[in-house]
Amino acid sequence: IVVALIIAMLISMMLFTGSDNFYGAELYRSNGTANNTFMVKDIRPGMPASSPGGYININDTVYFAANDGVNGVEVWRTDGTDDGTIALPQINPADGFASPRFFTRSGTNCFFTALDGITGVELWSFKVGVDDTGIEAAKAASPVIFYPNPAADILLFSGISPVDASVFSVDGRLVLMAKTVSELNVSGLSEGIYILKTTSNNSVRSSSLVIAR
Repeated sequence: IVVALIIAMLISMMLFTGSDNFYGAELYRSNGTANNTFMVKDIRPGMPASSPGGYININDTVYFAANDGVNGVEVWRTDGTDDGTIALPQINPADGFASPRFFTRSGTNCFFTALDGITGVELWSFKVGVDDTGIEAAKAASPVIFYPNPAADILLFSGISPVDASVFSVDGRLVLMAKTVSELNVSGLSEGIYILKTTSNNSVRSSSLVIAR
């Protein structure tokens, strides 16, 4: 086994990406002994490999990106067991390559970028320790479109309307909120990068918002 990358420490084990001549790069676990070092799951059966990467450990659950050979590169989670290694709802059913990256925890959310095949690379999120399958709700909210971006004074929404809108600073602070609106006055925000959360029909989506004048 060739160790490609140590990814996370759980309570009783270390998870890492390993590669051999039979399965390619897959998810492995070890407690530091030879007898207890083995592949967790052959996510993409046989060759080629699933090539997992982009790992983050949140409350002893590891989230990462992997390619199962059917649905493309999507979000997965694992608790270090075969049965506990599963894919989250598919973000990009169009061509199967959501290519999620940059998993980052902020408060009760885990943010990451992904490609849904419709609106390009955007910011996505799911709730930490509550319902990580809430990524499905983010996908359902994709018809909500906002413009312009960058914005100076007024942000407009189209698609599903009205929406509930919340703007957060990059460190997770709520800086602006409005309910059931079709536009949002952002003139009071300083120039910079923010996270815009839109909610409509119980569907939630988070995107990057730039304020520039």
